Amino acid sequence: MVSEIALRRNIRVLVLCAASEAPQGEQLRSLLGVPSSLVAGAPLRQLSVLLEQSHLFMGPDSGLAHLAAAAGCPCVIVSPHPQQGDPAHENSPVRFSPWNAQAQVLRPEAALPPCIGGCNAIKPHCILQVSSQQLAAAAEELLRRKREVRRISWQPPRPVPPRTPPAPPIRPASINTGLADAWHANLRMDDGLQR
Repeated sequence: MVSEIALRRNIRVLVLCAASEAPQGEQLRSLLGVPSSLVAGAPLRQLSVLLEQSHLFMGPDSGLAHLAAAAGCPCVIVSPHPQQGDPAHENSPVRFSPWNAQAQVLRPEAALPPCIGGCNAIKPHCILQVSSQQLAAAAEELLRRKREVRRISWQPPRPVPPRTPPAPPIRPASINTGLADAWHANLRMDDGLQR
């Protein structure tokens, strides 16, 4: 799927994974055939920044997918839950897909036996029905939409108005001194009246 997108676009892929998954991430990176980098075990803040600056996230319905959606990154999410599956199932994207106006969830049309109502397999099973062509088409659609939105919403920067100089600071010491002098003068006048 990445190679299909690379035929039409100049892309660079970031493979994001946990530190413990670095060998698998490196293996995936070597299979991509496009310029890529591995980011393994990065803190959440760093991942958030990377995702916010990315043009697209592609991956399974996972914590990272939710982080990408929250960062405003367009997302192509692959779910094992079939379209005809139970919407209340624990893997149902109807219940748990990342919330983002620019998220597209791809999933198989129907469950494969022995799954009923939702995919319960530990290893990839029903999810394998989603093709790389479907992923590439969804990615192209989101990238095209993002480009159109950027083109429509771009406006030249507004000129920055000149800064007005700040008002001179109030000097509390001079105010206090004046009050103290007036208070001392009143004391002297009161002293004179009592005599």
